[in-house]
Amino acid sequence: MIAVALSVLFVAILKAYGVKLTMLKKHFLPFIKKDIIMLKKTVITLLSALVLSSVLSACNTTRGVGEDVEAGGKAIQRSAQ
Repeated sequence: MIAVALSVLFVAILKAYGVKLTMLKKHFLPFIKKDIIMLKKTVITLLSALVLSSVLSACNTTRGVGEDVEAGGKAIQRSAQ
């Protein structure tokens, strides 16, 4: 994330000194894209871990999983009647 901020700041400074945008795109855009993609992957990984830990903490034991499945089945049967 710091790399992305530094890249954006660097591009802004170069633009201020009159460096052409086409030259910036040619040389620096691939690096900025890689940083953004890496940041997105990191966020997705952290969110996935958070969701997985929430799901796993909801059912602490195998017995708990069985009870949850049973309750879900009963709810479906009641709604079907």
